[in-house]
Amino acid sequence: MKFFEKTFLAAIALLLISTAGCVQENATAPTGAAEGNAVITHLYTGTDGGIISIEIIETEIGSNAFNAIKENVDIEFDEFDFGVMVNSIAGTPAPEGHYLGLYINGEYASKGIADYTVEENMLIEWKTEKIEDFGLE
Repeated sequence: MKFFEKTFLAAIALLLISTAGCVQENATAPTGAAEGNAVITHLYTGTDGGIISIEIIETEIGSNAFNAIKENVDIEFDEFDFGVMVNSIAGTPAPEGHYLGLYINGEYASKGIADYTVEENMLIEWKTEKIEDFGLE
């Protein structure tokens, strides 16, 4: 996918997420999502903030966010007792000295990806960040 197409899709996805709370209570699901479903905008950005990968995933409300991602995205990960560690997305690992920081709806994640349940439309973003900056944001 060309840079313009990815940027355009990212802008549309962010617009959908940012306006999600501005609908009436009796509004229908967003276009493309069946009733009882939600849309996950899955975004992976590089060290320069550029988009490496973007996927729009429709999944059932109540489903596990990580399961929805791994069924729809080229992702490599390791499972540990404490949870899942994502190593690579779309065939692109974080460069040496960096890690994939997880953000949910624009906020640094308070738990691991496998501990999130889809309750509404979500923006799940992995940002390539320096290990030395971990926890400073």
